[in-house]
Amino acid sequence: MKKIKILVFNIVRRIFRQPINLNNNLNIKIIGNHEAKKYSEKIKWYFPGLNFTLHSNKYNKSDIILVADVNAISFFRLITNAYKTFIVDPDFYSNKEVSNWASAYYNILHRKEKNKYSKISQRNFVKFLSKYNSNTNSYLFGSGPSIEKYDQHIYHENSIKIICNSLVKNKNFNSYIKPNAIVAADSLFHFGHSSYAQRFRIDMLDIIEKYNCTLFVPKFNMPMILKHYPQLANNIIGLGFQDRINIPNIKNTSVRGTDNIFTLMMLPIASSISKHIFVIGMDGKDPSKNDYFWDHHDGFQY
Repeated sequence: MKKIKILVFNIVRRIFRQPINLNNNLNIKIIGNHEAKKYSEKIKWYFPGLNFTLHSNKYNKSDIILVADVNAISFFRLITNAYKTFIVDPDFYSNKEVSNWASAYYNILHRKEKNKYSKISQRNFVKFLSKYNSNTNSYLFGSGPSIEKYDQHIYHENSIKIICNSLVKNKNFNSYIKPNAIVAADSLFHFGHSSYAQRFRIDMLDIIEKYNCTLFVPKFNMPMILKHYPQLANNIIGLGFQDRINIPNIKNTSVRGTDNIFTLMMLPIASSISKHIFVIGMDGKDPSKNDYFWDHHDGFQY
């Protein structure tokens, strides 16, 4: 029943969703027990640059409704206000809270605003291709244990080097390979409000500035990131997700949605440029271990 309800909620929200006038002072209602200060800080991060007031007024007086506890709202209220509601209950499925937070700003934008960001992505992707399309080799770096051997390989001059996620942490590694592109797609670890995500972004910005890297992110995270870091306007590309395999190109900067950064972004991006693709640090994990998704080298993980 829970899955059916959330399916109906998502369908209704998608059909009736309306853009919000960002120039107004937004009335935001939070459903459930909450600490106003904690949520104010999160709203400032996830809805950058917006003026807002937290209140307890009626549902129809709210511009945005944040459901911090799904048990505190009736299904009728949830459905009838679905178009302006975001479920941010940390106990409601494992990844719904942070993914809803991280995509919320994109979802309240007018179509014209979304198109503006799409044009930025397309412009930067054309620039990216023109800069690297003569590179016949791509090197893709993951943070698995074998990444420690990065300095034992020969890298062809005519090549592009793509790093992912927490590899931005290791200064010696980045100084050695001088990356050309960074890919990041995790709503929690990269675009979230946590101290982990903040640390990642500090190092990410440092690497982009030092090596003039191009940053690839999901398109629904791009507006929020660009609002916080306008200096990335010429170095960021938002990739759309679709069901079919697609190599990003100037007409369609989308990729097939998958569950790991290698097949989601790194491989499609490299395939748009190079005939030969080399991989290091994609070790996976011993299946007998239950502590985490993957094995990581300590020097490349926060």
